[in-house]
Amino acid sequence: MKVSKILGLIFILGGIFGFSQAPVSAISQRLVRSVDNVESDTLPTISRNAFFYFLRGNERYGKGDKRGAIENFNQALKLKPDFAEVYYNRGLARAELGDNLGAVEDFNEALLINPGYAAAYNNRGNARRESGDARGAIADYNRALRISPKDAEIYNNRGRAHYSLGKMQAAISDYNQALQLNPKLVEVYVNRANARVDLQDMKGAMSDYNQALQLNPKDYQAYYNRGLTRRELGDMQGAVADYTQALQVNPDYVDAYNNRGTTHLQMGNKPAAIADFNQALLLNPNLAEAYYNRGRARADMGNKKGAIQDYSRALKINPELAQAYGNRGVAHFQLGDRNNGTADLQKAAQMFKQQGLPEFSQRALEIIKKFDN
Repeated sequence: MKVSKILGLIFILGGIFGFSQAPVSAISQRLVRSVDNVESDTLPTISRNAFFYFLRGNERYGKGDKRGAIENFNQALKLKPDFAEVYYNRGLARAELGDNLGAVEDFNEALLINPGYAAAYNNRGNARRESGDARGAIADYNRALRISPKDAEIYNNRGRAHYSLGKMQAAISDYNQALQLNPKLVEVYVNRANARVDLQDMKGAMSDYNQALQLNPKDYQAYYNRGLTRRELGDMQGAVADYTQALQVNPDYVDAYNNRGTTHLQMGNKPAAIADFNQALLLNPNLAEAYYNRGRARADMGNKKGAIQDYSRALKINPELAQAYGNRGVAHFQLGDRNNGTADLQKAAQMFKQQGLPEFSQRALEIIKKFDN
């Protein structure tokens, strides 16, 4: 790919490179549909009415109406405050709506009523992890495993918590255990592959992504993550093929468009890159990285004014994007605007230094000197 010598030296932002985690398994989130050893027609009237609201809440939940489900669970608990399964299901509904703190409260209540409720510990762990409390989540998964030691889903969830703490070996150990218990859990292969990438075990990661896709050829996250790995290995064509497969399964996958675009850009296919960035921005007009990357492509094609517009849009969304200041500064200089070029590159140098990238900071200052000469 031919780029400006100065631009190519430093300010490259490939896009969103975070590996996509497989979602929390639907098995671990499974709604309690009934209560063991209970026949509704033998219950006292109040309990029977509570059971009715419980079942109707489950029906609403199953139809995607989480708020309606919660309303029915609330009614059930008014009639029967010691109904552990209702607290549990309401906790699931709250977690689905992003109310993880409310979910934790409900799982707490379920566990006060039934201290041996492994699923409540597991899903309280999920809610805590989603709230950023990975250590608290691990404590809950440990409790769940003491009650249910052969539950592969709990090992998978604990592995994800270890992963979020940067403990890759512990994560892989849990994923291994999960796969010993259930070798057909696709999301565990994806999660183990992600951890292996962080440990630079690319061969092992590719093997896991391949296994995941063999089990589920529609897993767009596995295609996407394998594409990222292939790109890291220098297989640009393979990366593009995987991003394309991900998009065939999920045509609204913004990150796949953005990263396919940056891969096209590295391969020198600027029109294809811009087409991908355009599509990413149609799906998400607030994606700063896509504006930035389209700016790079436009600059490479000689459209400096268009590049400046894109860098400016990126900075409006994300003012911490030092690369955008740097590349906008270069574009200003190339258009003969020394004042704005100097200001942008000085800003980039300052931000790179604050972000712990002193070598980039120094290069930004060197670019100013080169243009001054």
